[in-house]
Amino acid sequence: MSDESMSLEDFQLQDGEPEGFENAPDFVIRDENGATWAMRKLAQSQRRIDAVKRQADEEHDRIDRWFAHATKSDQSTVEYFTEVLGNYVKRLRVEEGRKSLSLPDGTVKSREVKETFKVEDLTAFVKWVQQSPDLESQWLRTKQEANIPAVKAGVVYNGEFVVDSATGETIDGLVHVPGSVSVTVEVSE
Repeated sequence: MSDESMSLEDFQLQDGEPEGFENAPDFVIRDENGATWAMRKLAQSQRRIDAVKRQADEEHDRIDRWFAHATKSDQSTVEYFTEVLGNYVKRLRVEEGRKSLSLPDGTVKSREVKETFKVEDLTAFVKWVQQSPDLESQWLRTKQEANIPAVKAGVVYNGEFVVDSATGETIDGLVHVPGSVSVTVEVSE
């Protein structure tokens, strides 16, 4: 690539590359200039990934639109004949006791689905059940989980153990996880 056609970003990467880098696995950043170069290198690659992802997403959207258009007529046919064949097998079930129909191009099966219910409004249901104490213990479950903020406020750490700060007793089921430093790299746009 000639210097005339080189982008500013490529020039900065080439010009700021630490001496002897060459993608060495044991590379260590020694100063802010090296960190600036490394972030620039990371950002350039992330931007390329983002651009390819945007392009892929656009292609996926275009393919999805094409698929919906190309299959619209056949989808209508599938839905129509699924209903027609289903009605026929239901009639055979009532008239002849047959539960399925095997044909050269496929099989149509029927099965009995028991009546049931679904909880459409959990809040209304819970309120209704709570009005009947004898049903509450049978029809409602209580999800048990640790109250993390309350536990944090009442414990201390002793090595790998978590200890009740009031009694000094080691708490079963809890394990101390030492703190650490988390690093997040964000690429500016």
